[in-house]
Amino acid sequence: MRTLLVIVLGATILSAADKTKSIETKTKVHRLASQQRSAFDAFVYINRIPEKTMDGELPEDFAGRIYGRLANQEGRILLKLPPTMDRKAYFGFKTFLGSEGDAKVANCVSCHSSPSFTDGKSHVVSQGGAAKPTPSLRNSKLSAADLEKVVREKMALSKLKKSGGAPKLAEAYARIVITDADVANLVAFLATLKDVDDKRFRELIIDAKVFDATQPAPVELPATPPVLSGVVRLEGKPPGRRRLNMTSESARLYQKMPLDENVLVGKNGGLANVFVYAKRGVERKQYSVPEKPALLDQQKSMFRPRIQGVRVGQKFIIRNSDPYIHNTRSLSLRNRMFNVGQPPRSADRERVFKRAEGPISLGCDFHKWMAAWIFVVDHPFFAVTDANGNFEIKGLPRGDYTLEAWHEEYGDQRLKVTTAPSGKTELNFEFKSKNQ
Repeated sequence: MRTLLVIVLGATILSAADKTKSIETKTKVHRLASQQRSAFDAFVYINRIPEKTMDGELPEDFAGRIYGRLANQEGRILLKLPPTMDRKAYFGFKTFLGSEGDAKVANCVSCHSSPSFTDGKSHVVSQGGAAKPTPSLRNSKLSAADLEKVVREKMALSKLKKSGGAPKLAEAYARIVITDADVANLVAFLATLKDVDDKRFRELIIDAKVFDATQPAPVELPATPPVLSGVVRLEGKPPGRRRLNMTSESARLYQKMPLDENVLVGKNGGLANVFVYAKRGVERKQYSVPEKPALLDQQKSMFRPRIQGVRVGQKFIIRNSDPYIHNTRSLSLRNRMFNVGQPPRSADRERVFKRAEGPISLGCDFHKWMAAWIFVVDHPFFAVTDANGNFEIKGLPRGDYTLEAWHEEYGDQRLKVTTAPSGKTELNFEFKSKNQ
């Protein structure tokens, strides 16, 4: 009994003394021998990546062992990435290791193997310089720009070493193969080696997402993208607008009966609600899909907006903001048609289109005058004209394209355009009124 009491009291005293220790330390659930807590370590933890070299194992063999693990995970789409380790950083890690299947290529891992990211040795790392201790790459205070500068300096030294111009440089430089296309990824990986606190480390593990490395990288638009702009005009006298023949419940939402919106013309004949998009010439790539959903709202017995573009794979939300029932019926050929009923105050409904198509017409069986159109597109290069017929398409790379302008009353027009090297290109469309 006395022995048991001593054990219990001892445990109590230790528990009080260990209050400041992390949960991982107290529960001994942390698998990592290094006890480091960076985004990269969360990645290692989640995917059970080899953490350090075995006794007598060469860095390139260690890299090969990791590559084997990654290949196994990639093939079965089992890899998970923590929030701050993105696609760039993952492929930067592979660049860091070297070349899969070629032991002669061992990039940074030759002198900076994990978990400490230093081999603890000294090497000649500059032309004509003396041997210096290999620094750890963890918790670097260098900015992304400075890291890029260092990487490019290493690339230049590698080229010099291979040409025989710097025989005293460390032999590891002769085995570096890093291209310009690899630099951004490598810098992104190095940024994942900064430690975080215990709470953030747990969040990185919990919030990790499945990553499919076999899919092509989404295309990123430049920070200051080129712009294709113009005006769509209506030549001739526009048709007169007619009052809508609304039901009494819908009419009560208006002070006077609204007019139809089939043809809306603004200043200088500018035609509103024209969908303009790149019909041909866009490179077949995977473009990032907006996280923000596209929205179709039913307000005062009208669809809002009347026309819009929706990306393939983007969430499409259907909402009823009216105090009575609506339904939204789609007529499409390449995507599954739907008929969504929504009583008042009902929850939003969600759809996702899997194929490019347009125009897709939308209507309401309860209110026959309601109409809307959507174009489902597999790239971001489209726009809808404003009240005065103006449109602007950002980010369209330099090249030759066929643009199409579509209007619900006047059909479509196509024009060819070559985007200007200056980044600013103008293109105008003109439809002819039926009231000539």
